[in-house]
Amino acid sequence: FVIGSRKKNKSRFHKYLINEVGANILTYIFNFLFNSNFTDVASCYKLIRTSKIKDISLKTNGFDLDYEIASKLVKNNISHGEVAINYSSRSFKEGRKSFLKKDNIYMDGMKGLLVMIKVRFFNY
Repeated sequence: FVIGSRKKNKSRFHKYLINEVGANILTYIFNFLFNSNFTDVASCYKLIRTSKIKDISLKTNGFDLDYEIASKLVKNNISHGEVAINYSSRSFKEGRKSFLKKDNIYMDGMKGLLVMIKVRFFNY
């Protein structure tokens, strides 16, 4: 499978630094847990053979889906790589999640972390 990386272009990829820092921290944790070397796990751009994605049972449907897909494929030793992509981050006015609402970026980050831990250490 191939993940599109917003970081491969060597420039900032989010309008808001907090979003970029959070994505970088979660990618670092992912790499630590799964002994991988991704630069941007949560880019949302993934190319996966249909047969491979059908072989895994997906349980999430939000921001944490990026981490669940990547975790399960890496854990199952599916070959993987990254390619650079162009990405334009949305502003709050354009629909970016707020920091203050119930369903916010902090909760999304925690859900991503939790799914990584469940896949790595439990049969999730």
